[in-house]
Amino acid sequence: MKCPILIFVATLFAGAYTQQLVKCPEMSVMTDFNIEKYMGVWYENQKYPFAFEVLGRCISAKYGMNADGTVSISNKAFNIIFQKWDEIIGTGTVVDSGKLKVKFTTGIIKTAADYWILGTDYTNYAVVYSCSENFKFIKGQKVWILTREIHPSKEVVENALRVLDKHDLTRDLLQKSYQTNCPRRTLF
Repeated sequence: MKCPILIFVATLFAGAYTQQLVKCPEMSVMTDFNIEKYMGVWYENQKYPFAFEVLGRCISAKYGMNADGTVSISNKAFNIIFQKWDEIIGTGTVVDSGKLKVKFTTGIIKTAADYWILGTDYTNYAVVYSCSENFKFIKGQKVWILTREIHPSKEVVENALRVLDKHDLTRDLLQKSYQTNCPRRTLF
């Protein structure tokens, strides 16, 4: 009985790191974003703490274009408690250049969320931002640094970190994502 309670409490605290008593800021995104170049597989390199990723390791995402112009999303993570791969499926709708609204149809989260591309070179890194306002006075910010390679070079990561700096987002909250000793990845 103690283990589930401990996991629940840890999850709450992990999600609390990026909660602040202010509104979500205006954030500039890539105005010349090319959605087709963004498609494919990305690996999570770093992130702001996010409660729903606490038990996941070896996180990756695959994006594809649907015939209706929406984006198919498949996120995979290895669940360290159940020792199995989990997958959540969703759809992204392009709202504006560099801005998508993402909704997952599987998993715990079923509400739409912002998915903003702050910067990408399409072949090495992408920096994604999301912010939600809870009760109209608490913002929850999420940042992901995604890379095309599981273990990118320091230069690639530094290029992504410069995107954070440009947007006045702190590096202090970033957590390195676990991408080592992963069980064999299942193909998308």
